[in-house]
Amino acid sequence: MKTDPGAGTKPQLSFSLAVAVKAVLVGLIFYLALALLTTIVINFLEDLEIRLPMLAYIAQYLTSLITGLVAGWLAEQSGWLHGFGAGTLFMVAISLLGGFILPAAPALSNILWWRLFPGAFLGLVGGTIGANL
Repeated sequence: MKTDPGAGTKPQLSFSLAVAVKAVLVGLIFYLALALLTTIVINFLEDLEIRLPMLAYIAQYLTSLITGLVAGWLAEQSGWLHGFGAGTLFMVAISLLGGFILPAAPALSNILWWRLFPGAFLGLVGGTIGANL
């Protein structure tokens, strides 16, 4: 945490949107690589094609964790805050991109509970770990 020299040792929380955006971009690249790897594996193992939605959710949550880790590592302070912000931004970006690619209209509550909140929490955990690396 940054301290204000005029206020003694009172810590201040600071959030850098640039750090969160950089982490989300790294997360999107990682997600695309993970999607490509999943596609290659499914090509050779036909049984996994049935579990494709589950694999997509696992890839999203793993990437949210990695995004938070990168955000915390880049920020070097307030890792939990940067990880939470980056994880939330990543899940919103993936939901919006998914809405453009597959224009089905899922309920907003479904997106919030099953995508955004777990992704934000995993980003928070990743940010906490990343700030301590």
